[in-house]
This record gives sequence, structure tokens and C-alpha cells, in this order.
Amino acid sequence: MRLYHPLLPWYIDIRPNSGPGCVLGNLFAAIYVKLRKEIGKSDFYNNGLDDEEREEIIDAWFLRCGLEGGEAKAYAVRRVDFLKDQVIFEGLVKGKNGTWEMKTRSLTG
Repeated sequence: MRLYHPLLPWYIDIRPNSGPGCVLGNLFAAIYVKLRKEIGKSDFYNNGLDDEEREEIIDAWFLRCGLEGGEAKAYAVRRVDFLKDQVIFEGLVKGKNGTWEMKTRSLTG
């Protein structure tokens, strides 16, 4: 099973532990693990992002970490920060070619 989100430049691939299909545990565990992954410089400094989008990602990082000033250097930007404030999971919608779009909404509703 392959998930995508319009704000993420990566797919989230879900694999079953055993048997013919994925269970909800596989789904949520894979989303959690994939979005917790630290990003690399090439993820952040690419042609797909402009300066405004990078600033929004940094703002999401500060909000997630609750940091001020120099403390931020100890924490890494993670894939979840690319979702900006769209971090409330709402479900999945069938996409093209067997993929599923992950639907999220803002923290503020």
C-alpha cells in the first residue's frame, strides 16, 4: 500500500507483517516511523521548495519542538514538519494507480 500527501515529497509505503494485507497497526506504525525520520540537506534545499515554504517548515519545526533561541540546534527537522500545521489525520482517499492520498487538517480546525 502506498500513501502520498500533497505537502510531502516522499511516499509512505505500508507493508504487511504477514498475510495478504495490511492491518491498521501496519498503517499507523508506518506513518509514524516515516514522518519521524530526520530530513537531509537535499530534502530541504531542493528546487521543489521556495524560501517561503522553507520558512513555513522551520516555523512548524519550532512549534513542534516548543523551542526558543539556541535550543533548536539540538533537534532535527523531521518529515512531519513538511506538513506544517496540517498534522491532524482525517483518513485516506483512493488515488491514482493504486495509491492512497492521506488527508489531514490544521491543528486549529
